[in-house]
Amino acid sequence: MTNDENSPELDLQPMEAPEGPASIFRASDLTVKLPDTQSAALSGFTLDIQRGDVIAILGSLGADREALCAVMTRTLPSGTRLRGDLQFASTTSEKRKPIIYLGAPARCLSPYTTVSAQLARYLSRVLGVPLASAQEELHQRLGQIAGAPDIDRLRARPGALSPAEILLALLAAALAQNPFAILADEPTDGLDPRERDAFLGTLQHERGSRDLALIYLTGNPSIAAKLNGRVAVLRNGHLVEEGPARRLRSTGAHAYTQQLFRSVPKIAAPETLRRAARAEPLLQVRGFAFDKPKKHAVSDPALAITFDLPRGGSLALIGERGSGRRALARAATGLGPVPQGRVVFDAVDLGILSSSMAARLRRRIAFVIGERGGLDSRMRILDVVLEPMRHLPKRAEDMRQAALTMLARVGLADAPLLHRVSTLSELDHRRLQIARVLAAGPQLVVLYEPLAGLDVLGQALILDLLKDLRTREGAAFLLITADFAVASALCEDALVMRDSKIVERGPLANILTAPQDAYTQTLISATEAGFSAA
Repeated sequence: MTNDENSPELDLQPMEAPEGPASIFRASDLTVKLPDTQSAALSGFTLDIQRGDVIAILGSLGADREALCAVMTRTLPSGTRLRGDLQFASTTSEKRKPIIYLGAPARCLSPYTTVSAQLARYLSRVLGVPLASAQEELHQRLGQIAGAPDIDRLRARPGALSPAEILLALLAAALAQNPFAILADEPTDGLDPRERDAFLGTLQHERGSRDLALIYLTGNPSIAAKLNGRVAVLRNGHLVEEGPARRLRSTGAHAYTQQLFRSVPKIAAPETLRRAARAEPLLQVRGFAFDKPKKHAVSDPALAITFDLPRGGSLALIGERGSGRRALARAATGLGPVPQGRVVFDAVDLGILSSSMAARLRRRIAFVIGERGGLDSRMRILDVVLEPMRHLPKRAEDMRQAALTMLARVGLADAPLLHRVSTLSELDHRRLQIARVLAAGPQLVVLYEPLAGLDVLGQALILDLLKDLRTREGAAFLLITADFAVASALCEDALVMRDSKIVERGPLANILTAPQDAYTQTLISATEAGFSAA
């Protein structure tokens, strides 16, 4: 395509369908300006992708990656202006696209309809076949992918399946369209480290066996390196450099590339970790078990969970999805059931409190959650920070000024205060949660995968804010994660959990130096593999 065009959906001059080494996508000096924007989302962009290629587009989250994704999948909004040259491999069907999108489950599916119904309807539409034929095609493709759930398992809403299961189903739907290339847009968001690595292996296997190109958009250098292909670094709509990961991580790389590689969270050296606080307990869990007792109390210490969290201390509940870590944290903060045992917070037994007394006690607990559910999306930004202060004996103007100070402290000084939370980016959403924690002045902060969904620059920023929060405010931390790098950055003590049992416990420095359980070692190795790849 040459010269300015008002519609990105105009017929493009196609390339011949690739047979052997041939281009699937070719952009030369491409500039993309989205509607109602002053600056170009992509500028002078040049890239050639051939059949069988593996290329990671590495860059922080922003409009440039979104625009590139829309260009490659030919979904740019009406009114987009394009300049330069853009070509795609020709296809035999008008409905078939040479590049098929694969995103994270949370971005691709509605939570209100079964997975099988959504995918079958989608395939029926894009393939132009009856619904029954689409269902059969999906069933066959699922059977070809190792570890994929069967079609019966998909007859449930997304909330009943793990993100890894849904992602494999999305991959099956993508492969059913016989594309020339798959465009993976951070599909492993929400997966534990081991699940992420397993899916990347499956994706690479399917790519190789079908001679597809793989284009992987990510803000994580460790994923880009794991793919073992070309890496193209995108910044503010410009392709700043391209090459193998091992060269781009060197000191000769562009400064922005070096910043991305330096920002990958890594496991702290055990000797650098702080020792646990020696203070009186803030939170005490005694003999907690996930099931109701039968005739006798649970005697296995791995099943009957007991621990203390000191005032100002920190504890990581480390485990993968389904390990029981989240249910334990909910029980420990009065938000979930305690089938057996006792939970004491600030010398008060939560089991004997009325609901109103428990609600008042929970004002001393705040949360930072790595998902959109952490805040009410309908609230205005300023009100999110003001709300925890409403019960304080302060004048309205003083509270407003305090809220502005907290917003500035987390980097939201210029935030549109009257806009709704739903307008914020993932990073700003996380910053706002931390500003709310500052406003609440809690004794305990519960962190649930606080870095999830962020690129490495955002992860580094949030880690710094959380470290500062703990140092300056003195609150205790209860962290829920599967990532030992995050745990070592924020905590001194840990419980490693699997299948609702504690498999290892103690100071993090000791666990990292000499893990006693094989499962612990697999989690550490999964984290270390991510960093070593970067």
